[in-house]
Amino acid sequence: TEAAYKQIADGWVNGPYCHPPIMP
Repeated sequence: TEAAYKQIADGWVNGPYCHPPIMP
């Protein structure tokens, strides 16, 4: 979903990713 993607991209850009990436 876009919301989930944005949330992941946000944490990914703001700091270390807490959740695994959706795409390989």
